[in-house]
Amino acid sequence: MANNIIESRMLIGKDSIEILNELGKYHNVPIKNKWKYLLGYKGYLRAEFYFLTISFNNGKVDEVDIETVEEN
Repeated sequence: MANNIIESRMLIGKDSIEILNELGKYHNVPIKNKWKYLLGYKGYLRAEFYFLTISFNNGKVDEVDIETVEEN
């Protein structure tokens, strides 16, 4: 599903209200105009978390990507 969102570019150009209506509340406190939605994780002691990251520029989505964060 996340790959379909990225490949179709369906979120590009939308504002924050439209994103909230389509995806709901983001997972993190927004930093530098980036919202993250938790997609899942794998592992236990050294888990990797996967996020759909949405970047805004001038109030509109300009980039959507999947980010991997390793827990230390």
